[in-house]
Amino acid sequence: MITSKLSTTGQLPIPPEVQAHLGVRAGDPIEFVLQPGGGVVLRRESLHVRELRGMLADDRLGHVVSVEEMKEAVRGERRPPTQDRG
Repeated sequence: MITSKLSTTGQLPIPPEVQAHLGVRAGDPIEFVLQPGGGVVLRRESLHVRELRGMLADDRLGHVVSVEEMKEAVRGERRPPTQDRG
């Protein structure tokens, strides 16, 4: 069993094994889903379809996206490019 201790400020560190299992990193949003009977499910927050725009390609560079890069994006390992399009 993996455990974590609630701090006096109400923060709950998420153990590295759980972070890896969820596929999250520092700064990623995590959903807490309350279950009947008192349980809680943690899951990586779902992306809204509008947030997917530009995630797989940077058209400023004319970049062609490989299948592996697509898989990384789906797994949440690839971040969308910055939207500073001067």
